[in-house]
Amino acid sequence: MLKPFTIDELPNLAGGRERVRINNQIEAAVRDCINRPGLKAARKVKIEMELVPTPGEEGYCESVDTELVSAVSLPKSRSAPFTMKAATDADGTAEQHWNDERRDNPRQHTIDEMADKPGGGEGGTAA
Repeated sequence: MLKPFTIDELPNLAGGRERVRINNQIEAAVRDCINRPGLKAARKVKIEMELVPTPGEEGYCESVDTELVSAVSLPKSRSAPFTMKAATDADGTAEQHWNDERRDNPRQHTIDEMADKPGGGEGGTAA
């Protein structure tokens, strides 16, 4: 049945698939709020309606091609910072070294590591 389109008809477009798609995007934004409550950046669900006229032979608007464009925008994910030691291996290849037990100090060695080094490690003392 031909009837005027209003926002009330939005859930009925494409047999309800548009409603499901947009609800999924809203759910993704809410899920991110639940998972990262300390991140105060906005989560956004944008819905745009694009209307493009199709002119008839006599120059009048014969129809309007209409498309819903929606997108969810979430803040970037970031890890906690890791301090890594820059070094080169025997072949001169640049590397980063990290300490899985002290992520703030890659130069901190364990007792086991110190026992394996001749002279007790760097400079002969444990860091």
